[in-house]
Amino acid sequence: LEDTKARCDAALQELAEVKAKLENCVAARSKLEKEKKYLEIDLSAAKEQQELLSRSLEDVQSQAAEASTLATDEANEISALKTKVAALEAQLGSKGSELEEVRSQVQRLKNALSDADESQERLRKQGQQDGADAEKTIREL
Repeated sequence: LEDTKARCDAALQELAEVKAKLENCVAARSKLEKEKKYLEIDLSAAKEQQELLSRSLEDVQSQAAEASTLATDEANEISALKTKVAALEAQLGSKGSELEEVRSQVQRLKNALSDADESQERLRKQGQQDGADAEKTIREL
Protein backbone atom coordinates (compact mmCIF):
# COMPACT_ATOMS: atom_id res chain seq x y z
CA LEU A 1 0.00 0.00 0.00
CA GLU A 2 2.81 2.36 0.84
CA ASP A 3 4.49 1.51 -2.44
CA THR A 4 1.29 2.33 -4.30
CA LYS A 5 0.96 5.53 -2.31
CA ALA A 6 4.55 6.49 -3.18
CA ARG A 7 3.89 5.77 -6.86
CA CYS A 8 0.71 7.82 -6.70
CA ASP A 9 2.58 10.68 -5.03
CA ALA A 10 5.28 10.48 -7.69
CA ALA A 11 2.65 10.39 -10.43
CA LEU A 12 0.89 13.38 -8.86
CA GLN A 13 4.19 15.21 -8.65
CA GLU A 14 4.91 14.40 -12.29
CA LEU A 15 1.39 15.44 -13.23
CA ALA A 16 1.89 18.76 -11.39
CA GLU A 17 5.13 19.31 -13.31
CA VAL A 18 3.43 18.51 -16.63
CA LYS A 19 0.59 20.87 -15.71
CA ALA A 20 3.08 23.65 -14.91
CA LYS A 21 4.86 23.07 -18.22
CA LEU A 22 1.54 23.12 -20.06
CA GLU A 23 0.57 26.39 -18.37
CA ASN A 24 3.94 27.86 -19.40
CA CYS A 25 3.34 26.71 -22.97
CA VAL A 26 -0.13 28.28 -22.99
CA ALA A 27 1.29 31.56 -21.65
CA ALA A 28 4.11 31.48 -24.21
CA ARG A 29 1.64 30.78 -27.01
CA SER A 30 -0.53 33.68 -25.89
CA LYS A 31 2.52 35.95 -25.85
CA LEU A 32 3.56 34.75 -29.32
CA GLU A 33 0.06 35.37 -30.67
CA LYS A 34 0.20 38.93 -29.35
CA GLU A 35 3.63 39.43 -30.92
CA LYS A 36 2.27 38.01 -34.17
CA LYS A 37 -0.54 40.59 -34.14
CA TYR A 38 1.96 43.41 -33.56
CA LEU A 39 4.19 42.10 -36.33
CA GLU A 40 1.20 41.89 -38.69
CA ILE A 41 0.38 45.51 -37.87
CA ASP A 42 4.01 46.50 -38.47
CA LEU A 43 4.03 44.57 -41.75
CA SER A 44 0.85 46.30 -42.89
CA ALA A 45 2.30 49.71 -42.03
CA ALA A 46 5.53 48.83 -43.85
CA LYS A 47 3.56 47.80 -46.94
CA GLU A 48 1.66 51.11 -46.86
CA GLN A 49 4.95 52.98 -46.45
CA GLN A 50 6.43 51.08 -49.39
CA GLU A 51 3.41 51.93 -51.54
CA LEU A 52 3.72 55.61 -50.65
CA LEU A 53 7.42 55.55 -51.43
CA SER A 54 6.77 53.81 -54.73
CA ARG A 55 4.29 56.53 -55.67
CA SER A 56 6.78 59.18 -54.58
CA LEU A 57 9.46 57.55 -56.72
CA GLU A 58 7.13 57.55 -59.71
CA ASP A 59 6.42 61.24 -59.13
CA VAL A 60 10.12 62.06 -58.86
CA GLN A 61 10.90 60.05 -61.98
CA SER A 62 8.13 61.85 -63.83
CA GLN A 63 9.46 65.21 -62.65
CA ALA A 64 13.00 64.22 -63.65
CA ALA A 65 11.77 63.26 -67.13
CA GLU A 66 9.92 66.56 -67.38
CA ALA A 67 13.02 68.46 -66.25
CA SER A 68 15.08 66.59 -68.82
CA THR A 69 12.59 67.52 -71.56
CA LEU A 70 12.66 71.14 -70.46
CA ALA A 71 16.46 71.10 -70.43
CA THR A 72 16.48 69.67 -73.97
CA ASP A 73 14.02 72.35 -75.13
CA GLU A 74 16.20 75.03 -73.54
CA ALA A 75 19.30 73.56 -75.17
CA ASN A 76 17.54 73.72 -78.56
CA GLU A 77 16.50 77.32 -77.95
CA ILE A 78 20.02 78.22 -76.87
CA SER A 79 21.42 76.60 -80.01
CA ALA A 80 19.00 78.57 -82.17
CA LEU A 81 19.98 81.79 -80.40
CA LYS A 82 23.68 81.01 -80.87
CA THR A 83 23.01 80.53 -84.58
CA LYS A 84 21.25 83.89 -84.73
CA VAL A 85 24.12 85.55 -82.85
CA ALA A 86 26.63 84.03 -85.26
CA ALA A 87 24.54 85.26 -88.21
CA LEU A 88 24.39 88.74 -86.72
CA GLU A 89 28.14 88.79 -86.19
CA ALA A 90 28.65 87.77 -89.83
CA GLN A 91 26.38 90.57 -91.06
CA LEU A 92 27.96 93.22 -88.92
CA GLY A 93 31.09 93.80 -90.92
CA SER A 94 32.69 97.05 -89.84
CA LYS A 95 30.16 99.86 -89.51
CA GLY A 96 31.88 102.06 -86.93
CA SER A 97 29.79 103.08 -83.93
CA GLU A 98 26.80 101.01 -85.03
CA LEU A 99 29.07 98.03 -85.13
CA GLU A 100 30.29 98.62 -81.59
CA GLU A 101 26.70 98.93 -80.33
CA VAL A 102 25.71 95.73 -82.08
CA ARG A 103 28.83 93.98 -80.74
CA SER A 104 27.87 95.12 -77.27
CA GLN A 105 24.39 93.67 -77.77
CA VAL A 106 25.90 90.46 -79.11
CA GLN A 107 28.14 90.20 -76.04
CA ARG A 108 25.13 90.66 -73.77
CA LEU A 109 23.34 87.92 -75.71
CA LYS A 110 26.35 85.65 -75.36
CA ASN A 111 26.45 86.32 -71.62
CA ALA A 112 22.73 85.58 -71.37
CA LEU A 113 23.24 82.40 -73.40
CA SER A 114 26.11 81.35 -71.18
CA ASP A 115 23.94 81.94 -68.10
CA ALA A 116 21.15 79.94 -69.72
CA ASP A 117 23.60 77.10 -70.53
CA GLU A 118 24.70 76.98 -66.90
CA SER A 119 21.10 77.09 -65.68
CA GLN A 120 20.09 74.31 -68.07
CA GLU A 121 23.03 72.15 -66.89
CA ARG A 122 22.15 72.72 -63.23
CA LEU A 123 18.53 71.72 -63.93
CA ARG A 124 19.64 68.57 -65.73
CA LYS A 125 22.05 67.57 -62.94
CA GLN A 126 19.46 68.30 -60.24
CA GLY A 127 16.87 66.18 -62.06
CA GLN A 128 19.32 63.30 -62.31
CA GLN A 129 20.31 63.65 -58.65
CA ASP A 130 16.67 63.76 -57.49
CA GLY A 131 15.92 60.58 -59.43
CA ALA A 132 19.01 58.81 -58.05
CA ASP A 133 18.25 59.92 -54.48
CA ALA A 134 14.67 58.65 -54.72
CA GLU A 135 15.78 55.28 -56.10
CA LYS A 136 18.40 54.96 -53.36
CA THR A 137 15.82 55.76 -50.68
CA ILE A 138 13.44 53.12 -52.03
CA ARG A 139 16.20 50.50 -52.16
CA GLU A 140 17.24 51.29 -48.58
CA LEU A 141 13.69 50.84 -47.35
